[in-house]
Amino acid sequence: MSEGCILYTSLEALRPGYSVSIVIDATAGATTPIHDAAMLRLTQLGVTPTSWLSLASELQVNYDNLETVGVYMDVMTLAPSFAMNVRALRSAQLLGDVEAREQLQSA
Repeated sequence: MSEGCILYTSLEALRPGYSVSIVIDATAGATTPIHDAAMLRLTQLGVTPTSWLSLASELQVNYDNLETVGVYMDVMTLAPSFAMNVRALRSAQLLGDVEAREQLQSA
């Protein structure tokens, strides 16, 4: 819970100088106001709030990491706006493949 385990663990990491990030949409408290108060307190102490989508993007870094890009794309489709972009990209790639094949056949 945000107001307990996450708060105390974060404080213990901050004391010796570690940087701390919290995935705020993957945590919860006993109630929304209690969770919000814990998150506010943590950010006041220097904890960086992030989302699961931001964390996944930070870990992937870029699309050159071929070992994980497939899983990354699958995970990212759970975010509606990203899923729309992925569908558009895949459609454009398919269209490009069709056009490339047509150009090769006509040459």
